[in-house]
Amino acid sequence: MLDLISLTKTYRFIPSPQIILTDNHFSLSQLTSSPLRILNWNIAKRSHRHHWIDDFKNILEEYQPDMLFLQEVRLNETIRHLLTMAMMGWTFAPNLIDRKTNTYSGVLTASKIKPLHTRSIFSDTHEPMSRTPKVSLLTEYSLPNTDETLLTINIHGINFVNNQKFCAQLQAVEKILIHHHGAILFLGDFNTWNPNRLTALANLATRLQLQPVMFAPDKRKHIKHFLRSPLDHIFYRGFGENRASAGVLNNIRSSDHKPLFVELTVTANTCTH
Repeated sequence: MLDLISLTKTYRFIPSPQIILTDNHFSLSQLTSSPLRILNWNIAKRSHRHHWIDDFKNILEEYQPDMLFLQEVRLNETIRHLLTMAMMGWTFAPNLIDRKTNTYSGVLTASKIKPLHTRSIFSDTHEPMSRTPKVSLLTEYSLPNTDETLLTINIHGINFVNNQKFCAQLQAVEKILIHHHGAILFLGDFNTWNPNRLTALANLATRLQLQPVMFAPDKRKHIKHFLRSPLDHIFYRGFGENRASAGVLNNIRSSDHKPLFVELTVTANTCTH
């Protein structure tokens, strides 16, 4: 009989403990920029590569995002240093440990203000190839001139499983979102690679009164697709969208996903859910 413990030790990836790591280089006491510059990007664990470093530096300089939502982040000193130089603190929720590189990998949310609360949610199901769960990172922020708060959800959707297990991951997040009455940002790499997954996500957005960021057709075609379905999305509530700003940074080639950028303006008393 096989020794299952020994077999497990041969896997490159192992599940991370459900922890949250934080760097406190937050430069502002509250979100003051209007509109907020939002960037979402699956960086495909490239934070150790020179090409990615150059791309990231250029993004920070040109777009000066107020909030960054990154997936597949290999946490290392390089990305820590770049975010400190951008005067951004960050919150990181790993879902796996790469035994080959001895690093955490997961989702990272960076901003110029410190969140009020943070929470991570692991998917109940593990992906069959990596044998690890996927993770969603929730961060809540104060907003100026209102008692309402902004709740952000940085998600990496589970892959290589059936639609029911994908929907279970969404439902776990929805159980929290349904109780939040302020502004929401729900974004990430959802791995919506078939029509059923897209429909499940659209139905959740409808129930929570979330609007999708609308990219022009010539820009949207550059978002990563699989089987003609886009994988990356940005949804919002309690904001006005500067549609002219919504773009896919097609010149970025250091990841197989393109960064998504948009400017959003907080609107008062629009959250009625």
